Amino acid sequence: MSSPHGRVATVIRRNALRLLRPTRALKGRVYGAHNDEAFKQIISENGWTLLSDKRLEIAPGVYENHYLDAKGRSAVKTTYDSKVWSDAQMQSMSRQAVVKVESEANRGLGSLPTHGKPVQVELNGVPFVVTSDKGKLYAFPGKQ
Repeated sequence: MSSPHGRVATVIRRNALRLLRPTRALKGRVYGAHNDEAFKQIISENGWTLLSDKRLEIAPGVYENHYLDAKGRSAVKTTYDSKVWSDAQMQSMSRQAVVKVESEANRGLGSLPTHGKPVQVELNGVPFVVTSDKGKLYAFPGKQ
């Protein structure tokens, strides 16, 4: 079962909104920051199960969702309610999170993320995880 647009989900990165397709290369998982509608579409299209009893609001309009993939493996995905936060707002806050981490590290008030060791920051009451990949910093809403 596929939509006319394929299995496309909105992903927040430092410089732009990009599109990703869940593929075998991604091991059947959802990556990046998603609004609730895009996440639920991917869950439905892939035959995964959203565990609604394990949905937790971690900030206003930001949710931690537990789901089972097609093989029954448990996974967690943070999403945001597009009625509370627009894609543009999330993109902007993601950029601000990266700038905040860089600024604090430059002033000796914190450290930059290293491979496998992300940094947690908060903006407008929303927690963000800032990670490093190939020398670039990326931020997405959620908790470590």
